[in-house]
Amino acid sequence: MPEISAPDTQFHCATGTFTLHRLPERHHPALRAWDAADDYLIQTLHATPKAPLLLVNDAFGALGVALHARQPTLWYDSAVEADALEGNLRRNNLPDLVRVPQTELPPNSAAQVVLKLPRSSALLDWQLAQLNQHLPVGTPILLAGMLKHVTPADQKVMQARLGNLQASRIVRKARYWQAETTDATDLPTTQPLVIDDFQLTLHNHPGVFSPRRLDPGAACLLQHLTLLDIADLPAQPRVIDLCCGNGVLGLAWLRLHPETQMTFCDASAAAISSVQASAQHNLGAEHQWFVVLRDGLQHADPESADLILCNPPFHQSDTVTTDVAQALFHQARGVLTATGSMVVVANRHLGYHQLMKSYFRSVTTLSSDKRFVVLLAKEPRPLKGNAY
Repeated sequence: MPEISAPDTQFHCATGTFTLHRLPERHHPALRAWDAADDYLIQTLHATPKAPLLLVNDAFGALGVALHARQPTLWYDSAVEADALEGNLRRNNLPDLVRVPQTELPPNSAAQVVLKLPRSSALLDWQLAQLNQHLPVGTPILLAGMLKHVTPADQKVMQARLGNLQASRIVRKARYWQAETTDATDLPTTQPLVIDDFQLTLHNHPGVFSPRRLDPGAACLLQHLTLLDIADLPAQPRVIDLCCGNGVLGLAWLRLHPETQMTFCDASAAAISSVQASAQHNLGAEHQWFVVLRDGLQHADPESADLILCNPPFHQSDTVTTDVAQALFHQARGVLTATGSMVVVANRHLGYHQLMKSYFRSVTTLSSDKRFVVLLAKEPRPLKGNAY
């Protein structure tokens, strides 16, 4: 069999050489914790006067580590950003940095903003509106991305929200834009999404997955919620809506089983803001629900769930990957009770049925069509250390 190369973890840039790891730790060796846009930003900033930085969308901590001397603060949407930055600072023997989730306002002490363009132009629009609201007009902002991922919508947002926008030359298929904050502070709005079958009204924050329509995968799983055998569940089951997005799966489950103790869990602050608004709108005082901003099931208590509902992502930033789902399946078997189960909906071509057999003794297909498969996994296999 061909030898699989080890991931490249040595990042050589203008401020030094650093050891950087992606999350999850187990991933395709071709994937790195940085890209050419990170390198371009660091090279540019290295030649400018030092000033306190606010970092936005630093996917795996490359900017925070390489620019550590400027004591940057991370304002993050994804909990993966915060965890990766913490881990990579530790690997390079650097003190921790302040990390603020985007469920909170951006810190206003920065003299300059450094922003990697997110995958969603709607999230970019919201982030820039927030920065305009809470930073002085004229605060320098440096935005960057790989050209293949920069959309016309991104450029339209930058032009509408920022002043004195100037594009750099292209280097290794990356570009940055120099600009300033302005008084364009009006926050973007979204229309509520109504799910008639469960009498739900969802409130989607800019940047949440599938904001304008019900995600087809979630719609597929919703059709099977009423058919799930709940005989093995306790009278007041503990259920997790994992990678909850706007919370549609967990909210629909609570419509059917109001006695449930529901935990909504997602790595995205945009998702957490969405599910909080949706839960407050749709649920009464009799419902028990909690919202957690967290990368998967990291740090969740062992055997603390009777059922996990999951529509796992197969994108990480701009990368298509099954690495995230595999990490979720590994974590789930440790969080479920011995009689607990996990219900997953996924694109059929991803082959999760075989993958899940590594973590559960029983995996059955509840539904399968040309696009989606709904899987029921039971009898979680015992954990063997942290390996997966």
